[in-house]
Amino acid sequence: MAAVSIGRNIGYIDTTGKTIIEPKWTAAGSFSDGLALVATGGNNIYYRTDTKLNIMSVSPLEPSQYAPATTYSTIMGRMYFIDKTGGIVIDLQNLEVKEGLLPGFSEGFAGVKIKDKWGFIDKTGKVVIEPKYDMVWPYFDGLSKVQIDDKYGYIDKTGKYIWEPTN
Repeated sequence: MAAVSIGRNIGYIDTTGKTIIEPKWTAAGSFSDGLALVATGGNNIYYRTDTKLNIMSVSPLEPSQYAPATTYSTIMGRMYFIDKTGGIVIDLQNLEVKEGLLPGFSEGFAGVKIKDKWGFIDKTGKVVIEPKYDMVWPYFDGLSKVQIDDKYGYIDKTGKYIWEPTN
């Protein structure tokens, strides 16, 4: 399924163009690990970074407008994870989440910003890695890049450092 804008809202269509999930979201990500991060009353935010991943700007512009800079994106607003029928699986307001990292779930974990720090939840909505990072990246091959101040490191799926944060 693909997210598409219809009017002011976003819904999902299948490969034939048939609407599968009615457009009612103001921000939406792609399905990843069977779930998609969506929001009402919010929008997608794109972060432009330099080659060392220092944030240069934050904007609602599309990432293609930033090429060749590295970018990552998040969603803000009243956020949920939905399944492929459009059913709400996780209501992120229960966790007081301020921002959700796209693509949403990666290897069973989703990066979320609670208060002013980032951590990870699992597919039940339980916080599994406490929010203590200034930024996190999606898991890839069992590791997530994390940032504390101006230092970067890597953690495994238990939150243990594989590479301690360094400049």
